[in-house]
Amino acid sequence: MPTFEEISKGNLGQRPLAEVIGQIYSSRLTGEMQLTAKKAEYKIYFFNGTPVFAQSSLASDNILELMVHLGQLERDDVPKLRGMIEEGMETDKAILQMGLADPTKLYYLKMLLAREIIIRACEHREGTYQFHAQNDFMEHIQLYDLSPMEIIYEAINRHQVLSLAKKLLKMSAAKVRLNPDLDELQSLPEIYYDRTYLLDEFREEMPLEKAIMLVSAEFKDLNNALLFLYVMMVTGVLLVTDEKTAPPKLEPKAEAATKPRQVERIYEKPPEPKTAQAEPEKTAAGSDYIYKREKPTGRTTEKISETRVDWKQQSVQAAKQKETEQAEIEKSRKLELLESKIRSSEDYFQVLGIRPDTPVGEVEKVYQQMLDQFELEDLRKDSDPELSKRASEAREALYKIIKILGNPDDRNEYEKADYKNELKRAWSMELRKLLARKQFERGKWYLEHNRPEIALERFEQAIELNPAIAEYYAYSGWAMYRARGQSADADGYLKHAIEMSARSDLPYYFMGLIAKREKNDGWAEECLKKALGKNPNNASARRELDSLEKHKKAGFFEKLFSKK
Repeated sequence: MPTFEEISKGNLGQRPLAEVIGQIYSSRLTGEMQLTAKKAEYKIYFFNGTPVFAQSSLASDNILELMVHLGQLERDDVPKLRGMIEEGMETDKAILQMGLADPTKLYYLKMLLAREIIIRACEHREGTYQFHAQNDFMEHIQLYDLSPMEIIYEAINRHQVLSLAKKLLKMSAAKVRLNPDLDELQSLPEIYYDRTYLLDEFREEMPLEKAIMLVSAEFKDLNNALLFLYVMMVTGVLLVTDEKTAPPKLEPKAEAATKPRQVERIYEKPPEPKTAQAEPEKTAAGSDYIYKREKPTGRTTEKISETRVDWKQQSVQAAKQKETEQAEIEKSRKLELLESKIRSSEDYFQVLGIRPDTPVGEVEKVYQQMLDQFELEDLRKDSDPELSKRASEAREALYKIIKILGNPDDRNEYEKADYKNELKRAWSMELRKLLARKQFERGKWYLEHNRPEIALERFEQAIELNPAIAEYYAYSGWAMYRARGQSADADGYLKHAIEMSARSDLPYYFMGLIAKREKNDGWAEECLKKALGKNPNNASARRELDSLEKHKKAGFFEKLFSKK
């Protein structure tokens, strides 16, 4: 998250105003922003991160022009109103006196004007802004509840939608996840209102590239998918982390494996003249050195040579050599263990030691951990060609597993074949229950990766294996609606789940989501309240209920300002 110093002032050429507004919201700042762009000057006020008021020096940014634009005022009536204002009457009183609006409608007109001023300010690509933290302005201006998400969405949709793909492409190495400290969700644009459940897919961190694919599949429109992610990211609903990669390890050259080791040569040097002071003590006890006398045979004069042996150094070298040998043996044993693990099990999840519903990002982490645990990268560079080859093959086998489990289509084909074998082995009730749980977890994975049709197949298999679990029916109902879009088909599963478990909050939560998608807000609110009654800690149900409340206010607002 940027610091206050980074937010407090800057240039629109370096940071668009929409992003600045999002950062102020995510930082929950209170104060006044002054913006200068071309000949226009703007003031935008924030309370606890939410925009509450805005002013503009442009003549076109006034309530009369807005009313003409909305069809609430005829252009011919504008001169009369301006004359009343020039004579000293306040603008609000002039509008009320002519019967153009009642006090409630006038309040919302002024709120809409503040919103429009901010959105128009987001159009500028050049200019400077400065934010001052303060709260004394609240005594002098009327405050409005302006949703930063709606403002950012509308601003980008009007002014920057064509450049959004390029912007997010530069962030392809980043990862996103749902902010765990998110206490409430601001009102969303109508197009996102009935899809807030998508945020649950981001409880686990995922690469931005995969997030784009997931959301695009749901919206069936890339622009709306990018807008959704962008709005969530700049407002802090989704946390963004840059992927920190280690410097690339250089592979050894081909000749390095066959190149013989260089043997260090020791050359004799002429003996240096010895002095009495330099002569070490020649004692046997307590000495680290032993001197030998050699008496060569032959007629030559006796020649005495002294050889000094450093026993401490030899001991250390021997220990190091033994340690190196032990490490090599340990690496070889680890490789044998991994090879045995890969050969003996056709269950990829068992090979990796993970659950079937483990997120893709976590699976990739497990892969890296296994490379380190079994030291495969070191073994691939070993001087022993056979060991190096085996390590490379083990690494390729693990990589193949990761790629299959990360691709929904490949994973589905693998699991279908695996399930047939697993079903044959599930001869007892306990084994059938375990397999049912496994299929259920697999189904949740597909649901989280926007493959509801495959998820439904897994959930129904879980019900067939163990029909006594209410959770299986609840998820089947939600997956059926996601796959087919018909609430009647899903209701049977969800109502059966309620009958099986009166304490479960899941069926009511899913029924609330479906009612929300079907524009039945009254029934959605009732279901979500029941879900929270069963489980007050259901944060997703709380979020959806908050979204409903904000949507009610937005609906009232739209009715007031429908064009004539």
